[in-house]
Amino acid sequence: MDAERSPVLVPQKPEALAPEVSDHRSERRKVPRGVIFLGLLLYAGGLVSAAAGLVLPAAALEGLPRWVPLLGSLALAMLATGLFRRRRWAYLSMLSFIAVSAFYLLRGIAERGQNSIVGLTILAVIAAYLLWPKIRAVYLQS
Repeated sequence: MDAERSPVLVPQKPEALAPEVSDHRSERRKVPRGVIFLGLLLYAGGLVSAAAGLVLPAAALEGLPRWVPLLGSLALAMLATGLFRRRRWAYLSMLSFIAVSAFYLLRGIAERGQNSIVGLTILAVIAAYLLWPKIRAVYLQS
């Protein structure tokens, strides 16, 4: 028999056998740059909170137990990680975090007359950014 005429079976790649199966990495959406910045700020806040819980003397914490800032740092790190991984719970938690922070800033203005305009402006900008349709779609797609 001629080598030219004999059929040669060539193994096919799995992609050729099942083209509907795709690599999950190719479908990954990028995390928006603003969310990356926000996540890095949350990590920085978590580091500061952890340092406060570990390093500051008890008198500087004004009666606050040491575990409170440590728990807060853990919550901030979890929130940042969830935002980086585009989790819906992290997006909704971040919006809730902004709402609660705004409430306490407004309460400080009403009770003590504190000037919190800068803080409220920053919170409003972050909330507007997160509610932008393109950013919202990254987290709320099913």
